[in-house]
Order: sequence, then C-alpha cells, then structure tokens
Amino acid sequence: MEKEELQRSIRYLPHYEGESISHYLGRWMRKESVSIAKLSALSRQLKLGTTLGRWERFYFNPPPSEDELARLGEIIDLEMDRLRLLFPPIGETINPESIRLCAACYTEMPYHVCNGSFNRRQGVNSIA
Repeated sequence: MEKEELQRSIRYLPHYEGESISHYLGRWMRKESVSIAKLSALSRQLKLGTTLGRWERFYFNPPPSEDELARLGEIIDLEMDRLRLLFPPIGETINPESIRLCAACYTEMPYHVCNGSFNRRQGVNSIA
C-alpha cells in the first residue's frame, strides 16, 4: 500500500479514469463506511441544496463552483483536481437522456465513462 493511501480517511474511494461524477457518487454512497443513506441528505449536510441531485442526473448548469467542489471534496476525501476529473471538460455537456451502459464495455470497465455521453459541438475545445 502506498504511503498516500495510508493517510486517507475511511471515506476515501479512488476514482476510475474517465468515471462520471454520477457513477462515482453512487459508488461512494454504497460504501460500508458511509452512513448517509441518500444523496439528498448529503447535499443538505453540505448546504448545497439540490446541487448533488443535479450532478447525479448530469445537469451541470450552472457549472460546479469552487466552493461546491471544496465542500464535497472535504467530505469524500478527494482533492479538487481529482474531483474535477469526474466532470465533463469545460464547454462540453452530457446528454442525460442518452445514458446507456454497454454490457461488453462494462465487463472491462465497470463504471459510467463520461466521454461517450458528451454532446459534441463544433468549435468547442476540450480542456484536459
């Protein structure tokens, strides 16, 4: 085990590369060490209103603020730069109506990957 992992709290859950915030929050909520039953309860605890519910349904308008990310990152023990990786790049949106998980892909990567769900717009550059 790496030294960094040993210093983490029991709430920490590593994220998968390309994983969406919605899938990550679902995995985090199912952890045995998490005593919060509903995402809405977590949102209330963090004083974020309906923000986490919007993110769970892939609605990012308005985009996540630094304060929202900091509050969430503190309780789930995830740094801001890692937390930002769970969201679509600036200028990209996700079509929440078209979320489908491919069974063959899911056996290789058991999580929702954002890239396949972007609404691509001509002239929009992705920011890594």
